Amino acid sequence: MNQKIEHDADWDEVEKFDRAFRKGSMWPTFWTAFGIAFFFGMLVLGEYMKGPPQIRGEDDLPRIFADPTTGCQYLVYAHRGITPRLGADGEPLCVAASKVVKP
Repeated sequence: MNQKIEHDADWDEVEKFDRAFRKGSMWPTFWTAFGIAFFFGMLVLGEYMKGPPQIRGEDDLPRIFADPTTGCQYLVYAHRGITPRLGADGEPLCVAASKVVKP
């Protein structure tokens, strides 16, 4: 019996919301939220549609960074991260720290 009462109370709330929405009191809020979401969606899509870095004129090639203290070399990718440079044997490529050219 209690479940029936709770269900009726929930249904009354749904009907009240539906009446308010159909009356038009909720339409300005809906269209404002829709407009803001649409604007930001287009903004993100516009950035995505610019194309890959090569088309935008950005250098997408990795550059080599040598750590002056350890002598180990790393590949640095713009906006994507850094990874150790590996030799043919799969070990990190490191040279003696005294041979590292300091910028």
